[in-house]
Amino acid sequence: MNAKLTKSETAKWITFSVPGGHEGFFRDMSKPARELTLPPPEEILRDTAKNVTIGNKYGMRYPNHQPVQ
Repeated sequence: MNAKLTKSETAKWITFSVPGGHEGFFRDMSKPARELTLPPPEEILRDTAKNVTIGNKYGMRYPNHQPVQ
Protein backbone atom coordinates (compact mmCIF):
# COMPACT_ATOMS: atom_id res chain seq x y z
CA MET A 1 0.00 0.00 0.00
CA ASN A 2 1.16 3.53 -0.76
CA ALA A 3 -0.13 6.52 1.18
CA LYS A 4 0.52 10.24 0.98
CA LEU A 5 -0.77 13.04 3.15
CA THR A 6 -0.43 16.65 2.05
CA LYS A 7 -1.32 19.56 4.33
CA SER A 8 -0.99 23.26 3.67
CA GLU A 9 -2.94 26.47 4.03
CA THR A 10 -4.48 25.88 0.59
CA ALA A 11 -4.61 22.09 0.14
CA LYS A 12 -5.45 18.99 2.10
CA TRP A 13 -5.23 15.67 0.31
CA ILE A 14 -4.87 12.12 1.40
CA THR A 15 -4.77 9.17 -0.94
CA PHE A 16 -4.23 5.45 -0.58
CA SER A 17 -3.26 3.13 -3.41
CA VAL A 18 -3.68 -0.59 -2.87
CA PRO A 19 -1.84 -2.67 -3.96
CA GLY A 20 1.46 -0.80 -4.24
CA GLY A 21 2.90 0.13 -7.62
CA HIS A 22 0.58 3.06 -8.35
CA GLU A 23 3.56 5.43 -8.22
CA GLY A 24 4.43 4.11 -11.70
CA PHE A 25 1.39 6.00 -13.01
CA PHE A 26 2.94 9.28 -11.91
CA ARG A 27 6.30 8.34 -13.43
CA ASP A 28 4.65 7.43 -16.74
CA MET A 29 2.60 10.63 -16.76
CA SER A 30 5.49 12.95 -15.94
CA LYS A 31 8.28 14.55 -17.87
CA PRO A 32 11.41 16.21 -16.51
CA ALA A 33 11.10 19.88 -15.59
CA ARG A 34 13.16 22.32 -17.63
CA GLU A 35 13.43 24.65 -14.63
CA LEU A 36 12.21 24.88 -11.03
CA THR A 37 9.00 26.77 -11.83
CA LEU A 38 5.49 25.76 -12.80
CA PRO A 39 5.05 25.25 -16.54
CA PRO A 40 2.95 27.69 -18.55
CA PRO A 41 -0.76 26.72 -18.64
CA GLU A 42 -0.56 25.57 -22.28
CA GLU A 43 2.04 22.96 -21.33
CA ILE A 44 -0.01 21.36 -18.56
CA LEU A 45 -1.17 17.90 -19.56
CA ARG A 46 -4.75 17.92 -20.75
CA ASP A 47 -4.67 14.71 -22.79
CA THR A 48 -7.53 12.75 -21.23
CA ALA A 49 -7.03 9.75 -23.53
CA LYS A 50 -3.41 9.49 -22.37
CA ASN A 51 -4.49 9.77 -18.72
CA VAL A 52 -7.04 6.98 -19.17
CA THR A 53 -4.68 4.73 -21.15
CA ILE A 54 -1.88 5.01 -18.59
CA GLY A 55 -4.36 4.81 -15.70
CA ASN A 56 -5.79 1.56 -17.08
CA LYS A 57 -2.27 0.12 -17.10
CA TYR A 58 -2.21 0.63 -13.31
CA GLY A 59 -5.76 -0.61 -12.67
CA MET A 60 -7.35 2.81 -12.37
CA ARG A 61 -10.96 3.13 -13.46
CA TYR A 62 -12.72 6.25 -14.69
CA PRO A 63 -16.51 6.29 -14.20
CA ASN A 64 -17.25 8.38 -17.30
CA HIS A 65 -14.83 6.70 -19.69
CA GLN A 66 -14.72 3.31 -21.32
CA PRO A 67 -11.43 1.43 -20.85
CA VAL A 68 -8.98 2.21 -23.65
CA GLN A 69 -7.74 -0.93 -25.39
